[in-house]
Amino acid sequence: MMLKHTVFFIILFSHGFIELINSCSCVGDIPLEKSFADATHVFIGKAIRTAPGTTRNEYRITFLLDKVFKGLIPSNGRIIASTPYESAACGVSIRAGENWQVWATGSDDALQISSCSKTTNETTRNIDFLNKYASPRSPSNLHVSSTSRCQNSLIITITSFFVLIGYHLFSLDK
Repeated sequence: MMLKHTVFFIILFSHGFIELINSCSCVGDIPLEKSFADATHVFIGKAIRTAPGTTRNEYRITFLLDKVFKGLIPSNGRIIASTPYESAACGVSIRAGENWQVWATGSDDALQISSCSKTTNETTRNIDFLNKYASPRSPSNLHVSSTSRCQNSLIITITSFFVLIGYHLFSLDK
């Protein structure tokens, strides 16, 4: 009988210990300023695709960007980020079709999303802070400006060509 109770308590406590080892542990409430400084990318976007990640413990989410407060905007207006599958590993459950405000860390090609960040599906949360401390940029605005730069380069090239031809014709007349 004593052996039965001992085995029961060992199983009970070991299960709690394993859960303790596998649980996500975040630092307390971090001020917005510090969270923003720590994040490499902060944006609002729509999750348009989820797929298995580079490891079996994570999945990758492709976001179509709406507003970017921090970080580079790829020319296609999309960012791919990874998060663990399990909430116990600080993963965030994101499904395709959902809009998110993401506070990610990492390099442009290896962004990570954690439940310990300010990432939320409430896209207006902290928006006053973000609008005050970061100028929101949208991919469509950047696309227009890059198109405009291309047009300006073309105009300069064509103008230079006509100036060169005019100079050449002028020098032939002499």
